Order: sequence, then C-alpha cells, then structure tokens
Amino acid sequence: MERKALEDLGLEKEAIDKVLNLHHSELEPLKEKVAAKDVEISKLNESSKETQKSIDELAKKAGGNDELKKAFEDFKAEAEQKENAYKQDIKKRDFDALLTSEITKRGGKSIVKKLINYDEFAEVENANEAVAKALDDLRGAEDTKVLFEPVKVDETNVGGSKLGEGETPATVEMPTYF
Repeated sequence: MERKALEDLGLEKEAIDKVLNLHHSELEPLKEKVAAKDVEISKLNESSKETQKSIDELAKKAGGNDELKKAFEDFKAEAEQKENAYKQDIKKRDFDALLTSEITKRGGKSIVKKLINYDEFAEVENANEAVAKALDDLRGAEDTKVLFEPVKVDETNVGGSKLGEGETPATVEMPTYF
C-alpha cells in the first residue's frame, strides 16, 4: 500500500497515516513469520545435505556386510522420512503464503486465516481456486462477512472539487488491510 494511492483518493494526511500504520502493523508480523520460516528451511536443507552425505559414506562402507546393509537401509528409510517431512513443511509454507495473499486480496482480516483448515486443501488439485472459493463463501456468509467488510471512502471532495447541489457523493469500496 502506497501513500500516493491514498492521496489520490483524496484522504487527508492524518487518515493516510492511520491507514498506513494499521497496514504496517499487520504486515510486520507476517514478514517476521516468513523470515523465521526461511531460517527453518535453511536448517532443513543443511540437515538434508548432511543426511545424504551420511548415506553415501555408509553405502561405501557397507560392501558385502549384511549388518551394514541393514543399517544402511534403516538409515535410508529415516532419511526418506525426513525428506517427506521437509516437503510437507514446504507445502504448508506455500499454502500459508497463498492463503495470506488471497485473504489480503479480498480485504480480509488476519483472523480469517484461523477459519481455514490446511488439511482440507492439502490434496486439492487446484488449491488457488479452492482457497478463493472458500474465502468468497466466508465473505458471503452472514456470520463471517464482518471479517471482510470494505471501507467506504467518501469522494465528495476528491481533487479539491465539491459536488454540486442535488448530487450525491460517490463511494468507493476499498478492502481493509487491518
């Protein structure tokens, strides 16, 4: 969200400052979460590399020894489990990013994320469309539409001009970012 866009809508400096402060207060925790996930992914990547290195070393030592072969197979199975867990973490992170983006597009508040269950979308062919439909359903439902209510901006004095007598103010619906 940029100050210029809000100024172009004719908002006063105080209102713009408040909107931007609210927007940034919502955005900063999300940025922190993304940074934490990136650190976690780096750690998982390092762990995966170490595991692969250990597998390769064990494979060289195994030769014809049955006991070492069994240890190798056990270790390989453990490595595959870690790899699957890593891939699942990546899928969850990507889903979280998709969900955050779609909620923001629809002007939803951050609490909306708590209403969406990842497991419902884990195996869906096109998660983007499924998430969009779920959010649109929430937005249209009587008990949750308040989480998406748009902000009404009065354009009676946009660009310094005022409406003439008998004219009604035009309103523009804008999504909330806080």
